Amino acid sequence: MKITVRAYGMLHEAIGGKKWVEIDVKQGATIDNLLEQFGLNRDNVMNVVKKGNICKWDYIIQENDELELLPVIFGG
Repeated sequence: MKITVRAYGMLHEAIGGKKWVEIDVKQGATIDNLLEQFGLNRDNVMNVVKKGNICKWDYIIQENDELELLPVIFGG
């Protein structure tokens, strides 16, 4: 199934140096599976957002979802 992924901050490097990509994911894939596909894990991503709502890590991705990856922000 096709979905669109947008990434912010350092995460856009993980998706090929682009701010957004259209990719294929397997039926039944979760947010955790998506992160694995990009070589990421929960330590790299603060939240995954769909239409302004934060997705749980076990959210099952749907055809044509538009997901946003938000990086962990370090401050000091």
